[in-house]
Amino acid sequence: PFSDEAMQVYCPWLHRRLHRVREECGLRSLRQLQAGVNFPRNGLCDDAVARLLQALERSELHVTMLNLFANCIGPQGARQIGEFVRCASFSMHELNLAYNKVDDAAAIELIRLILQHPKVQMRQSGDGRLGGSHEVPMPMVLRLNNNWIRDPLRVLRKVESDRGVWVSHAQTQQPGGPTFNGWLHLHRFCSQDQPPPSLPEAHEGGARRRHCAKRR
Repeated sequence: PFSDEAMQVYCPWLHRRLHRVREECGLRSLRQLQAGVNFPRNGLCDDAVARLLQALERSELHVTMLNLFANCIGPQGARQIGEFVRCASFSMHELNLAYNKVDDAAAIELIRLILQHPKVQMRQSGDGRLGGSHEVPMPMVLRLNNNWIRDPLRVLRKVESDRGVWVSHAQTQQPGGPTFNGWLHLHRFCSQDQPPPSLPEAHEGGARRRHCAKRR
């Protein structure tokens, strides 16, 4: 497991490594680099995730994909991730939070924060112009399946009730789940009770499913 203490050691190392990359590539800023960040199955808790996000913010790296599959991220961590996406100067293409500990309220808050990204707001208002042409952000895939969400349909209705938010359940282009405002796609959102496919039932996935059953 990647504990909070381990993340305290990793983040300064990451800062030094990215600084070296910037110098070797002759870049003025790491905003010119696009990268995917992968931390699946590392036992990351909310505190460790907060440290990782702070390091990524300081680096100014253009994060196109953040994979936090099968960790121990709860409501606090989900909110921090939502703030990271909302405040980023770039548009993320994929966020994988499947098999974590995100509950109904945290999922609602996360989706709301992501939909507040400036480029999405400009697209909704029709003011998104860059260089005389409309700037349309690339669709984003959010994987929230197999968390601690008890009522996925209620979550969708709650977010849809927000002013300016509409949900499409058409699956012609993005199979497997609903899409918010034609941009944010929730992949397999209604699947919440299965253990990770590559982990034995008796281990973490099975324990998580039993916990969900108790919550019901």
